[in-house]
Amino acid sequence: MKILSFFVISLIPYSAFAASGNLNSLIVEVGNIIEILIPIAAALALLVFFFGIAKFMLAGGDEEKMKAGKRLLVWGVVALFVISTLWGIITVLQTMTGTGNIRQIQSNFGGTIWNTPISPTLPPPP
Repeated sequence: MKILSFFVISLIPYSAFAASGNLNSLIVEVGNIIEILIPIAAALALLVFFFGIAKFMLAGGDEEKMKAGKRLLVWGVVALFVISTLWGIITVLQTMTGTGNIRQIQSNFGGTIWNTPISPTLPPPP
């Protein structure tokens, strides 16, 4: 436990250097992370749900196996509900703050820009 707390405390300065400074960029970053995690979590929840269906159907009349299958079914539905609720909350927050359509664009010339096309200055031909 001491090693874990030392590791967490040693990472605090790095989070201070990574601070962006405004709420909109924080909401955009959280939204981007959630946007990546939601499909993965939804797929896992569906997998648990379908595994529960299979376990329930293949129980063969065994009450314990049927209960375990029902439990997996319920947790799969609960997980899907929580995932869709989190997605909805993030979408509402992004819409309310006006950050819903901002996406980070990578350039071929290094660095990132926000909703601005890059027009690089090319050297004249020889």
